[in-house]
Amino acid sequence: MRKFRFSLATVLDVRKRSEKEALHALGSAQSAFMRAVEAGNRLSAELEAALLRRENLGKEPVGIIPFKLENDFITGTKQRLQKTENLIIKAKKGVEKAIRAYLAARKQTLIIEKLYEKALGEFKKQLGKRHEKEMNDLFLMRDHAREKIV
Repeated sequence: MRKFRFSLATVLDVRKRSEKEALHALGSAQSAFMRAVEAGNRLSAELEAALLRRENLGKEPVGIIPFKLENDFITGTKQRLQKTENLIIKAKKGVEKAIRAYLAARKQTLIIEKLYEKALGEFKKQLGKRHEKEMNDLFLMRDHAREKIV
């Protein structure tokens, strides 16, 4: 009895490999996005703390230098926060691009898998017909053998 051989097996393997690579790229893009979001959250928390410290500077008489330092820190934090927001936008676009690439690779793989399933079903159907024919031939030979004996 011969084994099932799918004519597009190499194509299926290549498509599955490209799907796996696309999924890996998606994971990398998502982790980059999460790192950017975490950095943005951390900067936002630093900014809130700096604003609170600046407000608390007015409760006690202090010189201008601590106020100016805190103001400069707040300005720098706002600039870093803006850069981080831009990075978040880029990372989000990267995730969307990776999702589209993964979905396209998955779609291509599904097409080949459907062809594989169809070919396997056809093979099993032919195998069943062959088995049925062999059984019919066996019954016919047995009947002919009985007729000769009788």
